[in-house]
Amino acid sequence: MDAAQLLRSISKAKETYLLVHQAGVCHFADLLVCAVAPRLRPVVLSAAVWHDVGKALIPDSILFKPAPLGPEEWHLVRQHPAWSAHLVARAERGAVRPSDLWQEVVMAVRHHHERWDGTGYPDGLKAEEIPYAARIVALADAYGNMTADGPCGRALTPEDALREIAADRGTQFDPYLVDAFLALMQRGPLT
Repeated sequence: MDAAQLLRSISKAKETYLLVHQAGVCHFADLLVCAVAPRLRPVVLSAAVWHDVGKALIPDSILFKPAPLGPEEWHLVRQHPAWSAHLVARAERGAVRPSDLWQEVVMAVRHHHERWDGTGYPDGLKAEEIPYAARIVALADAYGNMTADGPCGRALTPEDALREIAADRGTQFDPYLVDAFLALMQRGPLT
């Protein structure tokens, strides 16, 4: 099954969640990448679009569970970056010409849940080992999750979400990107 077939087969609830989340992540990733690494914009925006396509493989009963997830459920959820990367890589194989740019997208998708301190997943990369595009998508993804109602619960205010991001500077997120994101958000609208 390719990414397009997978997306056609998902539930309306999951489709709506993924599309709304994707739009927010793309918006915040675009703001950040334009400020810190404009040359990476095609990679970051493509990765932001596809970063969660693997969540389509997670049963709705787990993805939308209103209670805390159990260990097996968390294990399944933590597979989505690798699944997403696999689907994105398969899409590239159908291209006429393989692209180094597309490989960067695949790596950004795979590593968007790595943490600066090395405690993320799927590969436990840390700091500069994490592709720069993945670090940008990770921050945009987290902010998007925090500021929108969804499977993780009720939305935080933009101000509370920015405080959370600041608190995770140097543990979850690249310190430089946190500083840049906070500066951007202070200059413009918070949503």
